[in-house]
Amino acid sequence: MKPFLKQFVLGTCVMFTIFMTLSLPMAYYYAGLSGADTQGLTITLTLLVACIGFSFLQGFWFSGLIFKKLAYPLRLTGFAVTSAGMLFACGWFGNWFPHEIEVVASFFITFLAIFALAAVGYGIYFKKLRRGPRPLPRAEPPVAPAAPSWQVTQPARRNPRS
Repeated sequence: MKPFLKQFVLGTCVMFTIFMTLSLPMAYYYAGLSGADTQGLTITLTLLVACIGFSFLQGFWFSGLIFKKLAYPLRLTGFAVTSAGMLFACGWFGNWFPHEIEVVASFFITFLAIFALAAVGYGIYFKKLRRGPRPLPRAEPPVAPAAPSWQVTQPARRNPRS
């Protein structure tokens, strides 16, 4: 049941993204490019851009393709700062909030505070499990250790029927 549920959720996310990507240009075409009728479309489009941006930034900071050896707290900080800027840009152009300095500052502070609380919460959770955050995958597979000299290995037997 768990593999089915995982495939169902992933398939739903992919299909929703495809449908939104294909239907938004048509909706803008029929509603016109400006006016009160397009506010919902603009919010939807900027949310889609934010989702794509968050996925890119997550891969950028945590995949190990760009930064091979970077401490996990620095990865979290880099992700938080760049994603806050990207989310702000989407909110600014999508008119998610009024364009006043107090609102903009509270948006940044609120996002970074929620991000920090979530990071600390996950850290405590993983520390309780004694696992910690998983390290980045290594580039080359580990080499198997050689057999000790005292261990005698048997030669491979040949199949007499072959």
